[in-house]
Amino acid sequence: MTGRKQKMNKALLLLCLLGLGFRASAQKTLKYAAKVGPIDTPGFYSITLQPDLVAKSKADLSDLRLMDDNGHFVPYVLGYGQPEWLDNSVPYISFPAVAAKSASDTGTTFIVRNISPTPVDNLSIKLKNAAVERTLNLYGSDDLKQWFVIEENIPVQQVTSAHGGDYTQELSFPPSNYHYLKLLVNDKHKGSIKFLAAGTYQRQPMPTKYSKITCARFVKKDSSKTTCITVSLDGNYWVNRIILDVKAPRFYSRNVSIFDITRHRKELLATDALRSGDGGALPVDVKTDKLLLEIENEDNPPLNLAQVSLFQTERSALAYLDAGKGYQLLAGDANATAPSYDLKFFTDSAKNRALKITHDPVGKNALYVPPAPAAKPGNQKTFIIWGAVLAALLLLSLLTLKMAGEVKKRDQP
Repeated sequence: MTGRKQKMNKALLLLCLLGLGFRASAQKTLKYAAKVGPIDTPGFYSITLQPDLVAKSKADLSDLRLMDDNGHFVPYVLGYGQPEWLDNSVPYISFPAVAAKSASDTGTTFIVRNISPTPVDNLSIKLKNAAVERTLNLYGSDDLKQWFVIEENIPVQQVTSAHGGDYTQELSFPPSNYHYLKLLVNDKHKGSIKFLAAGTYQRQPMPTKYSKITCARFVKKDSSKTTCITVSLDGNYWVNRIILDVKAPRFYSRNVSIFDITRHRKELLATDALRSGDGGALPVDVKTDKLLLEIENEDNPPLNLAQVSLFQTERSALAYLDAGKGYQLLAGDANATAPSYDLKFFTDSAKNRALKITHDPVGKNALYVPPAPAAKPGNQKTFIIWGAVLAALLLLSLLTLKMAGEVKKRDQP
């Protein structure tokens, strides 16, 4: 038994060392870091991702990692602003259930009639307690015959408390005004989940939150009928809103074309109208380091601009953080893939009570190790040539030895 225990201990030690090596290698591929904390109170936190960190990350933030003081990666879920907490002041409408399961449905189905006077963008569903991992699809219909998808692969939240025999999960989705809504659980050949009720909260939609990009610089040039505005950034920032601070004239209505000119390419992103009274806001959605705005003045005088400001839609990372610890957000690996954490099944209950914090300015990751430089083409050719020469010499040596052996045999009496 002693020998077997020693072997098991060695195997566990090897696995631990391999795990540490994997974490270390993963940390070494991320170029940038930003400190978070230290944390005073344990709990869920919504970490606002500043534009400078998003600019250093991949477009989909799949290379973002959250690491604690011990070098362990911490689970997180990405978000784009947090919804309001659903309290008693928000009107609730209960939807009547409809028994109209289609023959094509392959899983647990729950259908309700939408009696809301306005488009619905959320469902509060009540289920019997079930500690299972499932996903569901949400469909809409006006006649109970033809169904159209609204959202797919929504994780079913697992029970997190033993109190009572049921629990509630909140779903958010694009506004819909279908007469009927269907929840279809992807549980073919598995046990069914029991739905008890469904309804909606008639909450007011939250205004979109933005983070200002502070490094934007602009140059304005006026010609006879066109004003060109070039906006430059220090890196590839996500830009979701442009605001022009127009001082004069008092009344104006101009057409604007917005171009991405990254890497000397001119790609049209959007065309919009710029009118007095609208606040000078122009929507856009691009990750870039340079934009060009062309304003059509026609016979009007050019606009007098005081400032051009760029904004990014507020992005966040939801995570459970422990008290007394410091954390780091890491990013900057073009080859990284998005992690998959169990936390995604619990965000509906967690995000509404999360405390909002942010991170320090972005700097270099002290653990980052640059990849070895690729061999130059000239060096590769030299290596190939020398390899061919050595192979030829080896072949000549073998032939020489063979010929010498044959000559020696002939000379023998």
